[in-house]
Amino acid sequence: FGSIARSIYTLFKSITGGKDWGDFAELLSEMPAIYTVMFLVYILLTILCMLNIITGIFVDASIMSGKHDRDQMMEMERKLNESHAANLRELFGELDGDESGSIPMEEFEFFLKNDQVRAYLASLKLDVSDAARLFTLLDEDGSGEILLDEFVDGCMRLKGEARSFDVHSILMHQSHIRRKIDFVAAEMSQRKSTIERVLARNEALKRLKLGSGSLEFTGMTT
Repeated sequence: FGSIARSIYTLFKSITGGKDWGDFAELLSEMPAIYTVMFLVYILLTILCMLNIITGIFVDASIMSGKHDRDQMMEMERKLNESHAANLRELFGELDGDESGSIPMEEFEFFLKNDQVRAYLASLKLDVSDAARLFTLLDEDGSGEILLDEFVDGCMRLKGEARSFDVHSILMHQSHIRRKIDFVAAEMSQRKSTIERVLARNEALKRLKLGSGSLEFTGMTT
């Protein structure tokens, strides 16, 4: 120690391995205890800071590595979905033999008997055992024909485990039931309005007849 410069040099050696800090602590033990305590606190804080920095570097590296892995997985998933969509468009072109841009139920059932078509749709984990059910799920607007966008979007939406297929099947049935309920409600509302108009007209005619009868009775008495 001796001077400020020598003290700084000694502290530097004690934390960089130039010399064991225990040797310096032994030298300080001959002086008042406060110097030894301050030296030990300095060593402790320095070690903690270095550990904190090293831990931060490793944590940051792990986070960046995890983010990179997630980005790679998202990119792979995006490319896989694009590949599936392109294959489905190509398959739709094969199913649409008359190039009408739509596939009716008859064509769909016929091509679904093709082993290659069934194998590809099965690879997407689509349930091809019930052609009518699958057709109904893909025909979102209920037109009786499947359009290109309906076919691609429907297959991409339904691909996965059977549970996903069943859930979308239930949702589709609910949608059909909702449309029917809306139609019935509209019909009932229209009929209600018609009945109210008829009743109002009958009531007006009844009042008109009563008024005419009253006038005739008044004239006869006069």
